[in-house]
Amino acid sequence: MLSTGPRLTFANTGQIYSNPTWSPDGKRIAFASPTAIYLKDANGSGAEEHVVPSNAEPLSWAREGGPILTVARNRLYLLSLESKQSVPIGPEGGVSTADAKLSPDARYFALSSGESGRSEVYVQAVPPANGKWQISFGGGSQPRWRNDGKELFFVSLDRKLMAVDMQAATGGAAGAPRILFSLMTRMVGRESYDVAPDGQRFLISSAVSSETSDAPITVVLNWWADIKGN
Repeated sequence: MLSTGPRLTFANTGQIYSNPTWSPDGKRIAFASPTAIYLKDANGSGAEEHVVPSNAEPLSWAREGGPILTVARNRLYLLSLESKQSVPIGPEGGVSTADAKLSPDARYFALSSGESGRSEVYVQAVPPANGKWQISFGGGSQPRWRNDGKELFFVSLDRKLMAVDMQAATGGAAGAPRILFSLMTRMVGRESYDVAPDGQRFLISSAVSSETSDAPITVVLNWWADIKGN
């Protein structure tokens, strides 16, 4: 069971915060409101730092001090924390950008697209560089980078967690996708899993089975008296 940590946002009634995104060192979190992007210390201390007025949502954060990949109206942008400016890097419309992730060195971004007729994972160079490579070939979505950028993970259409060697990706080549393990339960949500920096552990959000959710809960009152009586 996961316990909740400190509360980060204390908005007025009706305010919605979304898309929390970790900084590379795990010390800060970027998140969105309907009108702005904010930063805050992950331990809950300090005030929210207003980064820029925006209707975009953060998706991933590259190297420390580097840009944040955001999405607004189904288009990808790079938000510089220094200049507070956003530059479009993806095509406008027609491509699913909700699961896009920036590589740790901020030179590439991975995303899934249905342009071939089904969802596949692609890696594309950040402009002004060129290059786009298909990574999955049997369907895929939800790409995630290892912290050193040398491996990319994604979920296949038949619910298997896949891994691809990306060390040669800068030349337009990548290793063949290999199966790490099958996902035995239905994954939940757009951000349904994440990977540890070393690529050895995974946090997976999965649906609770009906058998578990319908199981009765027994509450025992005055249990200490029963123990003493025995």
